[in-house]
Amino acid sequence: MLCPDLHEFAATRALAQRHDVEARDLESMIRLLAGRDYDDSEWLASALTLRQLVLRHVQEEESELFPRAQAVLGAARAEELKEDYLRHKAQGGSRSTRGNGPLGGTP
Repeated sequence: MLCPDLHEFAATRALAQRHDVEARDLESMIRLLAGRDYDDSEWLASALTLRQLVLRHVQEEESELFPRAQAVLGAARAEELKEDYLRHKAQGGSRSTRGNGPLGGTP
């Protein structure tokens, strides 16, 4: 789940809920792709679909979610969450967990 704070504000609630659904969809697609052999006839189509989903998800985060979240949470809290994320990443964290990703949760 994305930073729980974003679910509390009317200005970010719907966006945060949509983000959480999309993140779960991405995780499902990653699991599906990971379970397929490279020579599976569906592997390439799944990989291309995943690529498009990731690109759209990142674009929405950068253009809508993060700016709105920073406006609602304030620059100090956004910076604190960024530092937490970078610290987790530097420690070898390849996957965000609640409280450790951008804005506190799953990317």
